[in-house]
Amino acid sequence: MVLAIALASIATGNVRGGTLDPNAPRGPTMKTLDELPPQWHRKLSAADTLDPCASSRYRCVLGSAGVLDRETGLVWMKGPPQTASNFATAEAACQAYLAGTIGGWRLPTAEELRTLIDDDTSGLPAGHPFTALTGATDVYWSASHILNFATVLTVNISDGGSASTSTTSSSRLPWCVRGGRGYDGW
Repeated sequence: MVLAIALASIATGNVRGGTLDPNAPRGPTMKTLDELPPQWHRKLSAADTLDPCASSRYRCVLGSAGVLDRETGLVWMKGPPQTASNFATAEAACQAYLAGTIGGWRLPTAEELRTLIDDDTSGLPAGHPFTALTGATDVYWSASHILNFATVLTVNISDGGSASTSTTSSSRLPWCVRGGRGYDGW
């Protein structure tokens, strides 16, 4: 019955539809590069400009307290603390850290720390904007637990090496990060 009424309406020209014109002004349909998600398959240069905070790879954010890595989409502390501590203290320091009024910081996974390492130099890439890095002692805690919560991987930023380290009897540096999923999927 409904089909018969619809066919009769079409045949007599009584079918009315809405206008095809948009009801709002036209807007941009393309996104800027900053709006696109990170591309893990790209290798961006950190040394393609004189300003380390405005390279293809890095942009300083949060009043220059953080550095956005455009390769990964992660935001790192620009100047990680240089006071070594045990794992629990480092983890608590990241959770309490505020860049201005912006919280949400955590310890990175070992894989996230390794994304900072340049494969060609086995250290941070030339032209990076990070400060307060000392060199040979730059071994940082990760949130990557090994088999239990008493051991985690630490990563040496100077050479890319990692080691399993006791969370209670060892002191290492924290380097807090925002974004990503983190070690517990958040």
